[in-house]
Amino acid sequence: MSEEPGQRARAFLQPFGEGWIAEYERAAGLKKLSPLWAKLEIVLGLSAAVCGLKLLPEEGWLGWGSGALIVLGLYLALAGNRSHLYQSMNRQHAYLLQMLEAATSRRDKSP
Repeated sequence: MSEEPGQRARAFLQPFGEGWIAEYERAAGLKKLSPLWAKLEIVLGLSAAVCGLKLLPEEGWLGWGSGALIVLGLYLALAGNRSHLYQSMNRQHAYLLQMLEAATSRRDKSP
């Protein structure tokens, strides 16, 4: 009897185990990243950049300060985005390790 496409893959794939993230971070020597802090970095950074844009037409030191506020705000927003990317990669790596462990245990059990 022929299998439906993807049936073997669905039988092999498992729900993601949250414990694998902690194990991966421990083994790789990574610290736990906070998704809330990453979102806060993005919001604060973009808010600072908008404030800098509002002050940009001013002359003198206020004009220079607004330019610095724009640059620093955008840097903070990019740092938050980078943190989200790192968290996503950590989850993908942990899931890959989970799947490799499942494949190894299945191979060891097969005759």
